[in-house]
Amino acid sequence: MSPVANDGLARLVPAGTIGSPHGIEGALRLWSETSPPEAIFDYGPWTLAKGELRRTVRVVGHGRSGGRLIVRLDLAATPEEARLWTGATVLVPRASFPPAPPGQYYFVDLLGLTVCDEDGGLWGTVEEVTEAPAQPLLRIRDGNRHHLVPFVREAIVLEVDLAAGIVRVRRSALEAS
Repeated sequence: MSPVANDGLARLVPAGTIGSPHGIEGALRLWSETSPPEAIFDYGPWTLAKGELRRTVRVVGHGRSGGRLIVRLDLAATPEEARLWTGATVLVPRASFPPAPPGQYYFVDLLGLTVCDEDGGLWGTVEEVTEAPAQPLLRIRDGNRHHLVPFVREAIVLEVDLAAGIVRVRRSALEAS
């Protein structure tokens, strides 16, 4: 997940995407980026963002249909009203997440952290964490250059220190990217 703003726990982070209307009462399909997918309903309040439009909404119902998440929001009573929000991003406050277990963290908390190698050499900042088939990838921005580094703890990512704002990465992985 990429943040909308990187200002600590107060920032809004993407948690899902609104899909097409479902049924005749304004319900919508929902693609969740949370694990498990139903956890998206534990976070809130929701803000929908579509282009320049932002709207805080309330979930009034949810369930599954054909294996897909379905949500009813207080903004739509008909498929026509619901269709206006197809493609909107569901933003939730970072502060609504439960605390991470000791020694763990949310990938969204890595965004904006300084990346250095084992000798303290600076390599840029974490711009994005993306899921890849084998493991997540850190996208590190260093001026106009980017590095893609596999997020493999101990072998490549040596340390994550949220309090200090640092991700320590093996230099050989940075040089190869």
